[in-house]
Amino acid sequence: MSPFLLELAMGLRPFVVISCALILSACTQNPQWTLFYSDSQPHIAEQDLGDNIAGYYKALDQCVAKGKGLIRLSGHSNGSFQCGHQCVANEQGGVSCQRLTQEAEL
Repeated sequence: MSPFLLELAMGLRPFVVISCALILSACTQNPQWTLFYSDSQPHIAEQDLGDNIAGYYKALDQCVAKGKGLIRLSGHSNGSFQCGHQCVANEQGGVSCQRLTQEAEL
């Protein structure tokens, strides 16, 4: 390998390492908000949340925008959505969230 190419490769090494670290950290971030959506229920009962997961989002405003969009697209007046913060599956097969926002609060 020529000395020029070797020097160029060594100069780019920190850039490549930092770029890879940023890409990997972006891929491993967990979504903070879970969208629960139903086009047939005016309210989603807490025990039914696991059956109505419609997506995962980094921010509440993204979750709300998607929920409102799904209701608008469905054309059903009795649909509903909720956004849950830091949701995890529980032992009973359901979902537990640290905070659950109702559509009316949004």
